[in-house]
Amino acid sequence: MTLEMRFTALVLAGDRARDDPLAGTFPGRKALLDINGRPMISYVLDAVEGAQAVSDVYVVANQVKDIEQGLIKCGRDVKRTRFLEGGVSPVNSVLKTVETLKPAFPVLVLTADNPLLTPKAIDDFCHQARAEEGADVAFALAEMSRLRAEFPGGRRTFVKLKGEGYSGCNLYALLNLKALNAARFWLKVEADRKKTFAMVAGFGFGTLIRVITRTITLEEALVRASKVLGAVVRPVLVEEVRIAIDVDRVKQAELVRNILKKEA
Repeated sequence: MTLEMRFTALVLAGDRARDDPLAGTFPGRKALLDINGRPMISYVLDAVEGAQAVSDVYVVANQVKDIEQGLIKCGRDVKRTRFLEGGVSPVNSVLKTVETLKPAFPVLVLTADNPLLTPKAIDDFCHQARAEEGADVAFALAEMSRLRAEFPGGRRTFVKLKGEGYSGCNLYALLNLKALNAARFWLKVEADRKKTFAMVAGFGFGTLIRVITRTITLEEALVRASKVLGAVVRPVLVEEVRIAIDVDRVKQAELVRNILKKEA
């Protein structure tokens, strides 16, 4: 992959309430949650910094200095990583960062609660995203059938469409300036991103009905979504479906710990 095609990576490190079980070793900082003796975000940074498709790496969070100091206290070298103050929400943080930095596109957006990411998964996603002709935004999806087969019993949020269901992987490629149209629209539905039907309703009542009745395919849904968003959106079906397992619940944290422990 040539230098011109490399992605600027934004790692979003959101917070939790101080009494939340996932708040982390340092009060309120979910990104610093202990995963087998290491802060969760350190696994994500290993993957991003090891990916050939990525150039600059930024961690974006509120009171981001806490994240930086937490990593340093845990012995991580943060020389390659830059730390930026975020906005009031994930999408707001992305818009704020892009408008402040004005990085050359493409931009890769991912989250600090996905410690099962690997350099290969990131490189594969970036390669496929760039190969989507005419796309402004690409996002990673894991197929429900494969995810349930490999990790039976695990709880996930699926969007069930005609023929298959899908789970998001919190991995997005903003390929050009038009991608920011999608980000601005997403601000309107961001509060409902964990509520499938409320989220889909943002794209129109007709689309919502077809999702409920499972009479719309992924391709048809994204054609409709692209018109609403003002940007062409394309899916990337990932090979490593485990990257759909982000740490949103205590059980997911234990599952991730066990997977990484076996690999170690």
